[in-house]
Amino acid sequence: MTKAFSFNMVRKHIKVEPYRWYYWADKLGLWVWQNMPSANSYSNRHPQIDKAAFKQQLEHMVMTHRNITCITT
Repeated sequence: MTKAFSFNMVRKHIKVEPYRWYYWADKLGLWVWQNMPSANSYSNRHPQIDKAAFKQQLEHMVMTHRNITCITT
């Protein structure tokens, strides 16, 4: 539907998708703006954020997704 509405970019800010999703985004010509998911997006309580774990997960996401051509940002 994204392409049907004439959009060519998708912002992913809630979660990191499976590799198959990025494969199809690339095949369909969609650009992806991938953000690091928030540590406490959907909770009523806002616990202390484990900054070291957040940094480690961010680095892991960047390293494992760096060769996916549809991710532009």
